[in-house]
Amino acid sequence: MATYYLDGTSLANSTAIFSDAALTICAADGFYSDGVNSRELVSCSLLPQTACVSCATPCGGVIAATGTAGVYKLNIDVGGTATDIGAIIITFYVGLIPDGLLATFGGVNYNKLSSPNFGKLQGTVGTSPTVIGGISRDCSISGGTFTGDEFLFDGTNFVGSGNTVTYTIPAGNNVLTNGAPGNSVMVIPKTQAAPNVIDISVFAPCPTTGWDIDIQCPTALTTVYTNTTPKTLQNVCSAILDGYLYHVPVNTASTPGNVNRYDYLFIDQNGAIKALDGYYKLVTGAYVGVTDGIVTVTGQNCVTLTINDCDGGGSFTMTELTPGSFIVGDTVQYQTFDPITGPSGITKCGTITSIGSGVNINAVLMSDIIRECGDTTHC
Repeated sequence: MATYYLDGTSLANSTAIFSDAALTICAADGFYSDGVNSRELVSCSLLPQTACVSCATPCGGVIAATGTAGVYKLNIDVGGTATDIGAIIITFYVGLIPDGLLATFGGVNYNKLSSPNFGKLQGTVGTSPTVIGGISRDCSISGGTFTGDEFLFDGTNFVGSGNTVTYTIPAGNNVLTNGAPGNSVMVIPKTQAAPNVIDISVFAPCPTTGWDIDIQCPTALTTVYTNTTPKTLQNVCSAILDGYLYHVPVNTASTPGNVNRYDYLFIDQNGAIKALDGYYKLVTGAYVGVTDGIVTVTGQNCVTLTINDCDGGGSFTMTELTPGSFIVGDTVQYQTFDPITGPSGITKCGTITSIGSGVNINAVLMSDIIRECGDTTHC
């Protein structure tokens, strides 16, 4: 491998590349990389640096950092084939010491997070990082101007580039909380093969820093069977389950498909379109309220009916459409349903054996009309 010489302390702050230590013989035109960024040399002059795609760190692992004030930069390869499609889920753990996160992908900046402890955390200026952490450790962040070293991730460690960086945190991007925010989650949609590199910048404005970041490879999100048209709180329990939203867990009690407060809900499996504001009924007999694509309200108050099938086909539970429509002993129309495929399409009848709430459902009520077992027209 040939040896080259810079006229600066790093590739980032150099203006040219040479073939000799005396810096008298210019290197050949072409691209040169330090393992993180690359720059093109043209007529002994370096063009602006760009992300080194072939040098980017593969997605799918946790990267930890501790150090001093500055800006920590990572280039993450999230795949460039037709199968590398889906939602890129980034988990950013910050304790009490404030740190800011800004991701850039396909020319779009992302700084929206959801915290398992506090919900939505997002700076008002989209081109600047959202700074999270504890209020108790605020180092005069709001509107402050900070200068620190630039650190580049080389696949193993963060290495100083030799550059210093000066930046300002807008007041609206200081979203510190009363306590540690926990494992806060960002979702970035990837809907096509290219591009394949995410630029991550972590801004550390205080004298010391310590954080972890996990950038997962694109994946199709888990479905949640619900009403596709949002309802109000007053009528959510009467909603008809007719389609899917897509789920990203944030709450520590959540698992894919098991929705809790502060989780994300999307209209598409790539996480590109957030769920509309409003209320959605779940197959658990509960409901959730969504604001800006994040669950802000959960409730367990929807009334459920448990029935025995008229033909001895078993016991099933469904959500009542209109509160107070039925009593134990009434016969109703229903269809069984699967959370993945939806209602069976076969209408049957069953007799109500109990009325409750907050019970997992495995059937859908077809109408508020009382029927009778043996009704061959409606059952």
